[in-house]
Amino acid sequence: MKRVIAVMMMVAVALLLALPAFADDHPSDQPLKLGFDMGYRPFHYYDEAGNAVGFGVDVSNEIARRLGRPSMEVVDVNWSGIFAGLFAKQYEAIFWTLNITEERAEFLDYTEPVMDSGLMMIAREADAATLNSPDALEGYTIGVNAGSVADGWVTDNGTTYGFSVVRYDKIDDTVLALITKKIDAALAQDATMSTFIQEKPGLSKAFVISPATNFGLGHAGYSFGFREDDPYRYEVERVLEGMKLDGTLRSLMAKYFGLPAPDDYASMVFVGYGCPGLRAFEPNLSHTPYFPE
Repeated sequence: MKRVIAVMMMVAVALLLALPAFADDHPSDQPLKLGFDMGYRPFHYYDEAGNAVGFGVDVSNEIARRLGRPSMEVVDVNWSGIFAGLFAKQYEAIFWTLNITEERAEFLDYTEPVMDSGLMMIAREADAATLNSPDALEGYTIGVNAGSVADGWVTDNGTTYGFSVVRYDKIDDTVLALITKKIDAALAQDATMSTFIQEKPGLSKAFVISPATNFGLGHAGYSFGFREDDPYRYEVERVLEGMKLDGTLRSLMAKYFGLPAPDDYASMVFVGYGCPGLRAFEPNLSHTPYFPE
């Protein structure tokens, strides 16, 4: 009898070890919990009724549905603390608006690229024609969201071009500072700034920055980020590829931005898992994109 019990215990342990490694961190019966810095229109922001809305929210809800999760839960966190929250397991992943950078790839496991990205400098209409390039920024004050890719650009280029920087916790605060003349210009995601220009009279585009990549992709883009060695990345990437191939991602983009270009990452499925040219890229792991029944 003891031998039978011992064998049963060994079988039970083996079964437990065979369960998906993401069972505890990504419970299938609970909402998909994601970290967002709310306010980045039109990706993720609150409407007048306090509901989380936007392109990134729509995409994330669809991913949760295809994963079999009951819903998607927004955890609103300032971008300056978003990575710390991920490592503390306050949420499962960061989907939007996570730019692909070599620095971040050292501590995040990226999925394949999701869509193209870029940066736009905006100013008040009276100043936009003057502030039409980085060379024109000397002596001016630029506002950014702390910890963002825009923050990285101004940090790297402030001395070169002679401008000063003010950092804000939320992009809404950055734009409000521009409107109230506390700063001279503001830098953030191009799609976000285009939306603010449409919604806030008196603001205008100054110029666009298209950061070049050093890892073989040719242009900047967004991806989804996970804790290192989190196997749930594979599940999400299969779903993402299915959404690219069946036209769902392009359809959602058309709703908010217009149809993406043929060479936009939203139209491209990559081999293996992860972002080519960066750590955690696994080109030899063949798989099938996931399409829900």
